[in-house]
Amino acid sequence: MDSVPPEIRARIVQHLLKHTTWKRVRLAQYASISRNWNTSIDQHTFRTIYLETTELDMFTALFEGDNISRRAILRSVNVESVSPALQDSVGCCDVERTPDQRADSASFSGSVVELFSVLSRLASRAAGMSPLSLVFNDIYRITRSQEPRRGTLHVFGGTFKYGSRDSHGQF
Repeated sequence: MDSVPPEIRARIVQHLLKHTTWKRVRLAQYASISRNWNTSIDQHTFRTIYLETTELDMFTALFEGDNISRRAILRSVNVESVSPALQDSVGCCDVERTPDQRADSASFSGSVVELFSVLSRLASRAAGMSPLSLVFNDIYRITRSQEPRRGTLHVFGGTFKYGSRDSHGQF
């Protein structure tokens, strides 16, 4: 499979992206064919990344070591801020109070500082890369009935998705 020219690999990947059935094609499964296929797949999967603020450590891991080359592909990072679960909630539903709003603000500020720190380290390791678009999509809270969604990697039609929702809010 390594003898397939890059242009042909690119056409095959484009065909996989246009595959229109009820089930979306997960490009990541083809990355393990060979190093050359991995490079071709990375060209699509790392163009846009969706992540939650609870997943910044895993976002950092995507670019560790030789994987810094993925930064050249990256054009957009879409972030969803996750507020901590409410403490001392009583009853059937969570009620937000002023102290909770302060905790949310502190959590959001800390997440933004950490995100910019990660992006700064990437910029120092990958000098001269193209500009990066940073989008804050949503802020939501993990309720008592939810567990943080960690460690799930998904690829949807040319977009790397880390977490469980796609760009339309669906899995």
